[in-house]
This record gives sequence, structure tokens and C-alpha cells, in this order.
Amino acid sequence: MQEGKSATLDKQRIRILLVDDHPMIRRGIRESLSAEKDFEVCAEAGDISSALRMLESVPCDLVLIDLSLGQENGIDLIKQVKAKHPSLKILVFSIHDDSLFAERVLRAGALGYVNKSQPPHILAGSIRKAMAGETVLSSDLTEQIVKRVVTVEGPTRSGVANLSNRELQIFELVGQGLIVREIAEQLVVSVKTVESHIEHIKTKLGVKSSRELVRHAALWLEAQKNEASGNTETQPTPPES
Repeated sequence: MQEGKSATLDKQRIRILLVDDHPMIRRGIRESLSAEKDFEVCAEAGDISSALRMLESVPCDLVLIDLSLGQENGIDLIKQVKAKHPSLKILVFSIHDDSLFAERVLRAGALGYVNKSQPPHILAGSIRKAMAGETVLSSDLTEQIVKRVVTVEGPTRSGVANLSNRELQIFELVGQGLIVREIAEQLVVSVKTVESHIEHIKTKLGVKSSRELVRHAALWLEAQKNEASGNTETQPTPPES
């Protein structure tokens, strides 16, 4: 009789695949989620290939994904998971600016975005909402973003928010100080492809030189780090005209 009750309890638990490239962070998230009686972290992964393998062998109800997976991009994982497991729920848990990335993850197939600066109970509540099929965002952008996602054409956007997912990834790598060849090697694409993306980025941001782009990208990246740590003193300056 006791075994029957245990089996029923297990079925009621939300089985979570945790995808984050930092083992210590995964440990902290796992311990926080395991404190919830209706959660079970059934598997962990640190990169895209490991996550996809886990999904083939371990039954899961929800995938909790960080956007930064080493040299890989969490948005790519979202798209692959939705292609192979369309009914699986996906939630993003990351430190990046949700006003910039929330719409991107929704369009890729995730149900929402929770910033890592939020307290543990916010993440727990967001997981339950996602399992109920609700769209989850950790800011007051919900209505604005959802309206844009469900329409064919959203309002015109400018600046960094107007970059494609790949362009944004390259822009971030430029801000980290990588040169074109290094970016091409990391993304496993040709140098010509990276150069083409960089030209598109420069056009969208209104910058004229590669040096100006590097400066702008570095300032933007620094602002992202400051925001994640709660320090808002350093802000990116607009490109020089």
C-alpha cells in the first residue's frame, strides 16, 4: 500500500531537466528546487548535446535552460527541443537582460523567462505556471511582448534589440574581445560568414568602423554584467555619429 502511495506521489511531481554549464550553479538550483515537494530534478546537462541525449533517455516534464552554455547558445537548444519534443515545456532561467531576450526565447518556443536575480520562490512559481501552459516573464513586459509574439509583424525596433539571434551572439563575442577568425572558429562557421554578420550589425547599430563596433559591444557587455550584479552605474553610450 505504501509503494502505491509513493508511485502516485512520483507521478504528481514535475520532472525537470536542468541545463546550465556551471556545475556549482546547477547544484544550487537543484537544491533549491528539490526543497519543493512537487519538483524532481530528474537530470542535468551542461551543453546542448548532453541535454538532447538526456531527453532521449530520461522522462521529463519541463526543461530549465540557461541562455549561456559555454560556447553554445540556449536559444539554439530551445529550438532543437521544440523540434524533437513539441509538447515538452521549456523555461529559461538566466542572468541576461530579460527586456532584450524574453521575446527571443518566446519566439524560439519557450514558455517564459525568469531572471536569476529573482528569489527562489519566483522560479518555483514560474515553473508551476509554465506547466499549466501560462506564459511566464519576470518583468512587467508580459503584455507588450506577448502581443508582439502573436502578431506576424511587431513594431519597428532599433539598436541591439533589432539584431538577430546570431548577430547578437556575434556582437557579444566582439564585446569579449574576440577577433573575426576566433569568432568563426568558436561558432564553426566561415570567416566570410562572420564578416557578413558584422557588416549587418554595423548597419543596424549605425556604427561606421570596426573599432567603433568593438567599443560599443564592450560597453554593452559591461552594462549587462553590471545589471546582473545590481550595479547600474556604468551604462553603454550610443555609437559616435
